[in-house]
Amino acid sequence: MHVTMTYLQKHLSLVVLVLLQRAVNSDVLQSTTFSNTQQCHRLCWYRPPCVAYSVTTDVIASDVTCILHSDPVKNADIPSGWQTTTATAKGISNSCAVRHCSLTQVCVPSLTSHTCLTLQLDCGVPPSLPGSVFAYNGTGVGQEAILTCASGYGMAPYGRAQATMTCQSNGQWSTLTDHCQKVEFDAPSVPFIKRLPWQLDFGWKSCFRGTFLGNGQMVFNFLADEEDYLNKDVAQYQNVALQIAFRDHFDVYRNITSFSRKVSNVWGSPPLQQTADMPLTPGDPFTLTFDLSFEWFEATLQGAGYTAKFPSQGIVNFNSVVHLGIAQDLQLTYVHLTSAAGCTPPGV
Repeated sequence: MHVTMTYLQKHLSLVVLVLLQRAVNSDVLQSTTFSNTQQCHRLCWYRPPCVAYSVTTDVIASDVTCILHSDPVKNADIPSGWQTTTATAKGISNSCAVRHCSLTQVCVPSLTSHTCLTLQLDCGVPPSLPGSVFAYNGTGVGQEAILTCASGYGMAPYGRAQATMTCQSNGQWSTLTDHCQKVEFDAPSVPFIKRLPWQLDFGWKSCFRGTFLGNGQMVFNFLADEEDYLNKDVAQYQNVALQIAFRDHFDVYRNITSFSRKVSNVWGSPPLQQTADMPLTPGDPFTLTFDLSFEWFEATLQGAGYTAKFPSQGIVNFNSVVHLGIAQDLQLTYVHLTSAAGCTPPGV
């Protein structure tokens, strides 16, 4: 069987076909239907990016659904009723038996020669991702889509302002290493345990609002240990890079802010540092800003004229901190994990 130019043009409408089958497998080059498996086998070989093809037969329609893959397909990924075969030149004796064409072309055999037909590939609309906003002028090969994050989201894991993905020659967008993570929360429950969108660095600020319940303490645990984060139980943390505890009545501590850390399930004693005259009493609302500068980690209770601070270098490696757990005697009404201005102005 010789594949004509008209035949290929009919079955290589990638703008629609790739989008329809992308959900089946992320490496899909094309999906179409044929009257038999051999046609799918040939088309896969005629397209140099194709390394395997999958087929399933519709008995009622008497046709074969064909999907071309740009990556090898694992047996575990093959749905029931499908068969997957590696691309080979077996059974092809025409002028396309050798892969002459480039990755963006398809070979069209004739009786005496062949033609390399350039495909007009299109990656389609960029994927819809939570909190993500894409800007793009086109969706063809070589076009770029710029990712930024919607309000209330930050770009993880590096804190960049934007990220770029490119439409590739296989008709798929390049893989993003960045993603948008939710960083702003209204009235979250306590314990509040979240992964920070990126590792802490100088210039980081955050904002917390709520009510101090007392009698006891409200604690903010900064974690670098993945197992502690996954544990989700504040009482069972084995390692706490830094704990900031606002205490009005806890053990022997009265009206202080304590900076402590926990190593191998043992709290350091005494605390690393304590700041007296912590002003909160049970029932008090609070507006709290954390501010990490080159010299200090500052915790400021706005409107109360109170700041407790801890040296930002030499004791705690803030760059290793990637999780935050908030617990005990408080209610939260608002959290912003990466507020560039902290809680400024206090009522906003």
